[in-house]
Amino acid sequence: MMAFIKTHLECDDCGSSDARSVDDSGWSHCFSCDTRKPADGYATETPSKPLSATKGSKMIETTTFPAIASRRLTGASNRTYQCSAQSTGDTVFNYCNADGVPVAQKIRTADKDFRVTGDWSDALLYGQNLFSKGGKFVTICEGEFDAIAAYQMMGSKWAAVSVKNGAASALKDCKQQFEWLNSYDNIVICFDNDEAGVKASNQVAELFGNKAKVFRGKRNRKDACDYLVAGEEKEFNDAWWGADQYVPDGIIQGSDLLDEVMRPIEPSDVSYPFYELNKLTYGIRKGELVTITAGSGLGKSQFLREIIWHVLNKTEDNIGLLFLEESTRRTGLSIMSLAANKPLHLPDSRATDEEKLDAYDKTLGTDRIYLFDHFGSTSVDNIINRVRYLAKALGCYYIF
Repeated sequence: MMAFIKTHLECDDCGSSDARSVDDSGWSHCFSCDTRKPADGYATETPSKPLSATKGSKMIETTTFPAIASRRLTGASNRTYQCSAQSTGDTVFNYCNADGVPVAQKIRTADKDFRVTGDWSDALLYGQNLFSKGGKFVTICEGEFDAIAAYQMMGSKWAAVSVKNGAASALKDCKQQFEWLNSYDNIVICFDNDEAGVKASNQVAELFGNKAKVFRGKRNRKDACDYLVAGEEKEFNDAWWGADQYVPDGIIQGSDLLDEVMRPIEPSDVSYPFYELNKLTYGIRKGELVTITAGSGLGKSQFLREIIWHVLNKTEDNIGLLFLEESTRRTGLSIMSLAANKPLHLPDSRATDEEKLDAYDKTLGTDRIYLFDHFGSTSVDNIINRVRYLAKALGCYYIF
């Protein structure tokens, strides 16, 4: 199990004053810029991954959750979040799975080192298990203490969670829990008030679009804990309620586009499988919306399947499928039919198991196709959320 033997060091790569740590395998990792390299004066063996732990390794028993006076965290708040201050000076943060069972722990030692134990891969965001999906507000913090502090300062009323490994893992962690986070009406991002935190805030905000609000705190307050320690609960709440709705960058002056407009125009990202259609449209370009219309029963779905099969073979990109008038089984078999050149979706199809397996390996088995199992739930908001998830979290460049 990896453990950090030196923490809160300066980073020469990004200039952070305290974000770099050295682990017991002799590797330096900066949690601000995510740079990982051999540490001076230590062995250069193969690095461990940050915050990975041996599955099944022994966890610390936590039965008491006292107040932490130095941080003004109450025993009730710590008990809620399963944050246990030990007599040794260590603090144990229990990470739970979807059933609320502690499966991993992050231990902050008295010397401000960090180590982990348990099954980290099964752990949710810190505190996520405490709150049901679909609430009004959820606050995402950069650290465990900050999540507890934010929850306490907001009167223990609104959901507050923390990413697993600071700013460096924020986008990845939020992608993994996209569906749960996106079920909330408002997503307040309350990361550290430093360069790495601001960068991570913008990355996560872009993931959730107009649901995202970015907490802009006072310059002399780095995080939620700073507000609580300073007794500035009101100031924190004022800033929290006044969090700005995320507005993406990208507004530019036309006179700055000279280099862009002078570049040769690429005809397409991928062609259509139909020669005449390519002559008319110059192929398929990412970022465009194409609408296929025709009367009932004229083959719109099959037309799309031919394009899906073509894109699957001509690119290495992921593909998302939302076929709302048929089951995922029918959609999957129809795509496989193109690989097998046999109508596998029909009951009288004469195909061997070997042919079906081969068709599966060439289509669904590529790990590049994602389907929406809608169960008849086809509200506009539900569909838009699934499209955003396919694009942002699963990297699908083509969505049908």
